[in-house]
Amino acid sequence: MTAPGQVPHTHIDIDASEAFFRLTTESIRQFSNEHQLYASISDVITARTALALKHSRYLDARMISAHLAAVESHGPVTIQLTFEEGSVEMIDEMREELSQIISRALSNVDAISILLFDYVAEQESARLATRLGFYGDDAKNYRDILQSHRDNVTKMRTH
Repeated sequence: MTAPGQVPHTHIDIDASEAFFRLTTESIRQFSNEHQLYASISDVITARTALALKHSRYLDARMISAHLAAVESHGPVTIQLTFEEGSVEMIDEMREELSQIISRALSNVDAISILLFDYVAEQESARLATRLGFYGDDAKNYRDILQSHRDNVTKMRTH
C-alpha cells in the first residue's frame, strides 16, 4: 500500500543481455551528464518514452531491425527497474507503436532497447555537431539533418 502523498511504483526485474546492459549504463551516463543529475535507468526510460510518444519520432523499420539483430535484448544480466505510476503504460504504448513499424511483436524490453539506442545515437549526433563548431539552433538543425539521413542513405561503395 502506498502512503498518503507518495506516488505508487511498479518494480520490474528484467533479464537482459550484456550488450543491453552496456547500452543502459551508457544511457545513464549520457542522460546524467546532459541533465546534470544522477539518473537511474528508470529515469532515462521514463523521460525518453514520454518524449518519443509526444513527438512520435522513431527509427525506421530497417534501423530497428538492425539494432535488434545486433543487440539481443534478453540474457543473463538482471536489471531492476522501478517506475512511477503511468510509466509502464507509456512503455506499452511505445512498444505497440514500434511493433507496428516493424510488423512484428516486440517485448517491452525490446522497445526499451530501441529507445535507448535512439537516445545514444542522438547524443552522438549532438557531439559531432559540437565538434564541427555548431551551437544552439545551428547544432539542433545539424542534428536533425543527421537524424533524417536514415531514410536517405545511398551506399557509396560495396566491398
